[in-house]
Amino acid sequence: MKRLLLTLLVLLGLQTQAQDTLIQKSDMFTMVGVDAGVPVIGRGFINPNITLPQRITDEYYIIHYLAGGYSFLDDKQDEYVFSYGVGIPLYTLTSGILYGYLIDAYHYRPNKVVTDINKSRDFRQRRVKIAYRTNQFEFSTTYTLRYSLILGVAYSFKGKI
Repeated sequence: MKRLLLTLLVLLGLQTQAQDTLIQKSDMFTMVGVDAGVPVIGRGFINPNITLPQRITDEYYIIHYLAGGYSFLDDKQDEYVFSYGVGIPLYTLTSGILYGYLIDAYHYRPNKVVTDINKSRDFRQRRVKIAYRTNQFEFSTTYTLRYSLILGVAYSFKGKI
């Protein structure tokens, strides 16, 4: 658990330093948002996140996605979720860009009692997120097998990077 958190902090620090060297003039924004999963069939899910753009070429940006959230349902074990992902541009529209994110989520269940050696209290899950991103907002939906519906919104509170 501690090793995962330290790794995420190091990645965030390295990414910020890489941004400084790659971006001189940018029109992409760092955004803060939240993804929420409605417990229709699966579990409830709340996932605050931050998305950090990184310029690769003059017109090509990738987006780094970092999140820490919580998964819940009354009759199941509570879980803490830590996620990292990378968004790549899929299609450019006149007012924004459609991004596809590939996300790796680490789930931790602190209260689970492990009786079988082959089973663990922790597991990883892959997600695919589709987002429409403008300079100020991002609207998204996420596909995963455990949750039936995850919608997200993000907003930029500060100016250009």
